[in-house]
Amino acid sequence: MFQVNIHATTPFKMYAYWKNKGADKRLERLLQRLRLEAQYQVRMVALKNIVKKVQRTAVNDYMHKGGGKPKADKVTIRSGELATAVLNKEHPSHVEIIKTSAAGHNFSAIFGAKGSDELPYPGVQEHGRQISAKPTNKSGFMSFTLWNGEHRQAASVYVPPRPFMQPALKKVVKNDAAAVVNDEIEKVIARLGFVRW
Repeated sequence: MFQVNIHATTPFKMYAYWKNKGADKRLERLLQRLRLEAQYQVRMVALKNIVKKVQRTAVNDYMHKGGGKPKADKVTIRSGELATAVLNKEHPSHVEIIKTSAAGHNFSAIFGAKGSDELPYPGVQEHGRQISAKPTNKSGFMSFTLWNGEHRQAASVYVPPRPFMQPALKKVVKNDAAAVVNDEIEKVIARLGFVRW
């Protein structure tokens, strides 16, 4: 947790203290380093908050819980594994890489769930794809049961796209990512620090 508590006179007191010690240049370097580290930490907290909002939006708004009949615009959650991978950092398929500079609008984030042996289908759900599986019987076809209980056999199946990360990102970030980041930075500063005048 990063916290900044600054009284309006603090920089002047620090400057007076170090000036009396004859260390003007050292103080300037120290204050510059402190400022850059504070900016970096605040931006990282803000970006992590935005990523969490997108992840929660993906699960809550674009995933259909409880199985049942599939919905055209939502991923049907059956085991809950995909939702867990999107939200939980401890899940082996979870992805969350956030980079930022201390100042300016240089930031990037990669997050969501990657395909793995435990979770082979996040990309298929997001983008849609024709999939083939190992045959489950001697006929050379895979057998599966539809949501309504009907049994089918096929050599391959087209899974239609039911994106969850892209629409969640658009919903949270809208059209101006820099503005959303700046708004979140202001919230982080208001919550974690204060300035007294």
